[in-house]
Amino acid sequence: MLRALLSHGSAWLAAALCLSGLAAAQGGPESAARDAEFAETKGEIPIGAAAPLSGEAVVRAAPGVAPLRLGTAHTDRVTADDAVVALAELGDLLEAAVGAQVRHTGGIGRAQFLQIRGAGAHQIAVLIDDVPLDGGRGSAFDLSSLPAALVAEAEVLRGAAAAAYGGGAQGGVLRLRTAPPVRRPLTDVRLRLGSTALAQIDATHARGNARRGLRVSLAGSRAEGDFPFRDVNGNDRRRSNQDHRRVGGMINAFNDFRDGGRVTLLLEGVALERGEPGIEQFERPDDESAQHRLQGALTWRRQATSVPVETFALAWARLRGYAFSAPDPLYDGAPYASQDDRSLGGRAEVVASPGPHRLALAADVRHEWAHTRTDHVTGEAPTLRDEQRQTQAVTLSEQLTAHPSLTLLGALRLDDTDRRDAVWLPQLGVAWRPIPGLSLRSNAGRLFRDPGLDELYFEGPGVRGDANLRPEDGLGFDLGAEYVTAHVGLELSGFLQRHDRLIIFAPIDAWRIKARDDFAADIKGLEAAVRLWLGPVSGRVTYTALDAHERGQPGFALPYRPPQRLFAALAAQVGGGAQVYGRLDARAATYTDRFQGKQLPAYALLDLGVRGPLRFVPGLSAGLEVRNLADAQGLDLAQQPRPGRTVLLSLGWTDAGAQ
Repeated sequence: MLRALLSHGSAWLAAALCLSGLAAAQGGPESAARDAEFAETKGEIPIGAAAPLSGEAVVRAAPGVAPLRLGTAHTDRVTADDAVVALAELGDLLEAAVGAQVRHTGGIGRAQFLQIRGAGAHQIAVLIDDVPLDGGRGSAFDLSSLPAALVAEAEVLRGAAAAAYGGGAQGGVLRLRTAPPVRRPLTDVRLRLGSTALAQIDATHARGNARRGLRVSLAGSRAEGDFPFRDVNGNDRRRSNQDHRRVGGMINAFNDFRDGGRVTLLLEGVALERGEPGIEQFERPDDESAQHRLQGALTWRRQATSVPVETFALAWARLRGYAFSAPDPLYDGAPYASQDDRSLGGRAEVVASPGPHRLALAADVRHEWAHTRTDHVTGEAPTLRDEQRQTQAVTLSEQLTAHPSLTLLGALRLDDTDRRDAVWLPQLGVAWRPIPGLSLRSNAGRLFRDPGLDELYFEGPGVRGDANLRPEDGLGFDLGAEYVTAHVGLELSGFLQRHDRLIIFAPIDAWRIKARDDFAADIKGLEAAVRLWLGPVSGRVTYTALDAHERGQPGFALPYRPPQRLFAALAAQVGGGAQVYGRLDARAATYTDRFQGKQLPAYALLDLGVRGPLRFVPGLSAGLEVRNLADAQGLDLAQQPRPGRTVLLSLGWTDAGAQ
């Protein structure tokens, strides 16, 4: 079944894109990925929706100089240059962002979840070109379901400023951007081969002129994923059923009008199938999952020429599906489960900039449907569930440049659904630039999230939702400074999140867990970053110190949140245009359950590589990379063994057309 579906994946995707269908996919509760999500919510926080706020202002710096952010939010933009390594997965890019951490469930192709400042993946809103990728189920977005080749840049917005993005962005916002429009022909092809029979190919072709452009991108990935490892008892074993097959694609098109308006079309889709290996003690050699997503969006943006007014309108729709099968279940339960979701939404925004003011008024609306089917081993009738939810919000914000060196930002969002009364979500921020290059920023805001449909209504083996759940609620605050010159960038910030009410899945007996809303926790920490641009040498170092605990007694540490994390990446240009690079990801020991009974040991992963042009063919380049050079063994999320030392070979060809 796995190979049969993926053998037709390319044709399926191409046909779907041509039909302009709109869709999205996510995991289901029986899979290892969803097991990881449920493990995460035992003391963690799920997410809802979000949308961009125009109050942010960013100045794009010249090459070699980091951007000085004029808005009040703590943000970090990362590209392939910042990540250094070959981008085999989207998580490779996000590991480099300040305050971010990617949690893995094994090797390449396995589920990945983003944490920001100790907030779980369920608390982070994810958007691509302003289109939300989250759904009404409240599930954490699986980064592995979006090929890295489709993303040109990622912006991670951290902490309290995300309050203005709506209920569900307590921890922050991940804003993914596709490549900008091109005005000349461009063809780019990338091939990656590596350990565990990994094979990836990405191809992009773009054409454009002064008024319109089109970009078509395709990405395919496969791997057997099986690898040797040493288990917790010191025995040599082999991890199997970690194979994956993924095909994805994207179409971007734009058209500029003479009056200053622009229409943009985005179509994106993916089909992903993989084995579900289970946890280390209970391997599942026959379990499989399959998911697909297809979505589209139409955007209108116009900058008036006679008055300082900008208008923005976005309409989007998505379909997504997920299926999980367990031919040989461990116990009577659900050997097969499927989920189908549909979402429609839109956003309209008007931004006026009279004098020192920047006023923005935005309205958001979203309607979501969720259908779940669960088949049982015991022969009873399948469990069927259909739910839907309507959400709408209005956001008013003002960014005031009170002085050339002082910026004040205030935002107030009225958030409403058909399941509760409307709530007000305020956010305040200030940025002060006392001298050139130095920026001081602080933000405060309300942290709020509605329970997802799964948290409310899900019923599965050993897991129950609760239809009476109340929304999550809390407050966030941060304070930081950044200093940027032509050769160095320094950043230091502190943050505090006080969650008065969180939703968790907690044990109700030896065999079952159920959603609860009476959990409180405090998360505080420090972030530091150093960025360097010294001629042929560039690099970045980020460090996060985190204290995340339940409030009250006994005050257990929240699981899967390392108290310390160090990331470093360094690249140097050498003769002939080649580049050598290395990066280090080190994390302190962390607990894996709410009661501090299990712990993942500290570890450090070291990657080294080299890449550069091959002069005998114009536009051709190659690279060789060794990941986990020290062959560090151990477990990642949900007792998934990490692959040992792996090798990745990259080949690329670019034809930029006529200059």
